[in-house]
Amino acid sequence: MTLSTRLVTISLVSSCILLHGCQSVKRTLGMERDAPDEFAVEPCSQPLDMPPDFFVLPVPRPGALPPQEIKAMQIKRDKLIGVGATKGTSSPGQKALLDLVGTEEGQGQVRSQIDEESRIESLNGNPLLKTLGIKQQKGDAVNPVEEAASLQEKGIARSSPVEAN
Repeated sequence: MTLSTRLVTISLVSSCILLHGCQSVKRTLGMERDAPDEFAVEPCSQPLDMPPDFFVLPVPRPGALPPQEIKAMQIKRDKLIGVGATKGTSSPGQKALLDLVGTEEGQGQVRSQIDEESRIESLNGNPLLKTLGIKQQKGDAVNPVEEAASLQEKGIARSSPVEAN
């Protein structure tokens, strides 16, 4: 063996021995694995349910929520609205508050009142557009070439049009 090959061999062996103690090199080369962290696992929001019969399992539907999530949403809805509350029913306190405000008065005339207001709105033009400063286009659009020619005949416009850069 020549001196250069001995030097290369000794340097490779010594570098391997020295790098063996380095944690990042061990992890990079796959000599050391990261152990799983048991505290990083998040618990499930709902426990798993045992089906009543393994031969009668629910048919999976693509895109549908899992049954555990549906139950969780129902529990949250019941907490928010109140257990047994259905759509269209209100408590005696809610009914008293609505009567006090007067929400039930004139409910039969709502459609005719809206129609009358929209008719008045159409007669007045559109005040919302006027308030916002939006002008509605009235009449025909002006042809710029013909308009420039007519202004030149009257002597109002310049004889040569200004070119826009």
